[in-house]
Amino acid sequence: MPYIKKADWNSLQLKLNTLKAIADDRKEDSDLSDLKKHIKSDILKVHIRDISQLMINTCIQHDIRYEANVPETGKKYRVQPYELTDFVYNVVSKDTLERILKETDVDRAAYKPDDHDCEDFARELVSVCHTLGINSVGRVFSDTSRHAFNVAIVHNNKKTIEVVFIEPQSDKFVEPNSKGYGLNDALMILS
Repeated sequence: MPYIKKADWNSLQLKLNTLKAIADDRKEDSDLSDLKKHIKSDILKVHIRDISQLMINTCIQHDIRYEANVPETGKKYRVQPYELTDFVYNVVSKDTLERILKETDVDRAAYKPDDHDCEDFARELVSVCHTLGINSVGRVFSDTSRHAFNVAIVHNNKKTIEVVFIEPQSDKFVEPNSKGYGLNDALMILS
């Protein structure tokens, strides 16, 4: 058996690891290709004005409000409790969103206080959805509950749209203002 220098061995090991990573990426891409095809056929494009009207109605229905603190004066001012940053939103059905939650692994990560906690899970779900071409999933930061979770706009057979809330650590849909999901002082961001 020929002798392999350590530098050559390290180079071979690096190449092998690179090839393994490429193979893993291709497998993951093929695993998600069916999901991506399904999403593409399910997307409903919705204009910001319709999303904004829905968010206003949702805020009224669930008494969602947000007060910003002005450090210089110490006063709080009531502000719009949501931010919309796109003009057109790619909205999927609730069934498709459930499938995304089931087939991706955001909820499988380990919870680590201050390192990988609620806002990290919420951010990761938004990131996964963006990767799949969906920009209608956002984050909720609840001062009332001291918790972050997700908000999503979903369609019903491409006829109507509605707002749903998601706990990304368990992939469950949650009721607004239920325990742990208070919206009395919350900010929602769809970007």
